[in-house]
Amino acid sequence: MRRAINVIFTLMISFGLVLLGFFVFSGSYLRLWETLQDFGRSIGYYFCEVFGIPHNIIPTVLDSSQASGNITVPLPNDFSDFKANTVTYFGLLFSKSNFYGWTSHIAGVMTEITKALIIIIPCFIGMWFYIKHLYGKHNTKHGKDTVPLRVFKFISRFTYQPIKRFVRGYAAFIQENGWIKVCWIIVCILHLNIASIVFAFVAYYFFFAVKFDFGTIYTQVIKLFVDLKTPFIYFPYWTLLLAIYPLFSRFRQRIALGRLRHYEAKNCGFINELPIVSITCGSMGKKKTTAITDMALSQEVMFRQKAMEILQNNDMKFPYFLWICFEKELRACMEYGTVYNLATAKDWVRKKRERFMRHGNAEWQLYGYDYRRYGMTYDDGLKISNCCYKIGLQLHERGRRERYGLLRFHGMAQESRKLLPLSQKG
Repeated sequence: MRRAINVIFTLMISFGLVLLGFFVFSGSYLRLWETLQDFGRSIGYYFCEVFGIPHNIIPTVLDSSQASGNITVPLPNDFSDFKANTVTYFGLLFSKSNFYGWTSHIAGVMTEITKALIIIIPCFIGMWFYIKHLYGKHNTKHGKDTVPLRVFKFISRFTYQPIKRFVRGYAAFIQENGWIKVCWIIVCILHLNIASIVFAFVAYYFFFAVKFDFGTIYTQVIKLFVDLKTPFIYFPYWTLLLAIYPLFSRFRQRIALGRLRHYEAKNCGFINELPIVSITCGSMGKKKTTAITDMALSQEVMFRQKAMEILQNNDMKFPYFLWICFEKELRACMEYGTVYNLATAKDWVRKKRERFMRHGNAEWQLYGYDYRRYGMTYDDGLKISNCCYKIGLQLHERGRRERYGLLRFHGMAQESRKLLPLSQKG
């Protein structure tokens, strides 16, 4: 049933586009046929001139458009007239009388704006105080919807939600049948005269490649403005909201994440300034459990960041070593139970090193690492590190920091769960 509705709706949209092309955008198709003729003549003229073939082809790319009808632009048809009008325009623009007229016009506009602001500003101030008073109260009805929310849910149940479900379902239907979207895009390009602009440009390009006459560029600019009037007049500007809304959502999401990261950084800074032992005191209901849990989560974030820095530093000591293959093999050993704690991890790394020292097979033990070319040691000025030792150090730092952070977090969470009923009583 839903598919049948989607098909019927698609046929209605397609039929509407055909009617628009017949009654509204018929001039675009006449202009397209005209540009195709110009394109064909320009191609023939180009090849005949390039290869020296005798011909009687007359390019029509410089002729004025007969299919545009009454569409005109407020520009002179000749470049000499354009130059004379430009000189006259700038002479009037910087004249004393024009400046006085402009300032008097601005004064009149500012007077009207001031009159409007005198009425609008008190309304905004009153609305701001009302909203602050409305939302300044603490919500004491926990678990219950407010009256505005209940009204919104009731109205959206019969208006917004059905429309949203239909739009999302129809968007999924169009996504599955991509050829429908392609056909609609092609039809819109033809309707809005965009195809004519492309063919006219290519036709003039081949003509200009032979003639190389810069005096003809102005004529093409005039014809381009005439062709652009159709898309500017009939373009559905409301569709820009579909592109603006995702950009707006991404912008506000970036602001929100930036603010959250800023507060998280402040929490981490506060935790780093605490002494080794700290006690959280307060009466019941003062959010001690919430503070402890939040500190545990921030501490886990710091442990993970520190572990990532150590991993990156170790990776850059041997940048051509395939660390990702090492991590995948280590994960597989953990899943099969071969590696289950730090001692077994060190033993696993030691055995891999012994196998490599015994057989020298870099494909099996070092994942194809070319140790003859890139070396097995790294000198940082203080000590010399071995590649196989760095594998163990990589695992040691990852395991030590992540396990310590998770154990501390789970320990604090257990304490929070024990204290949570007491805080609820408070």
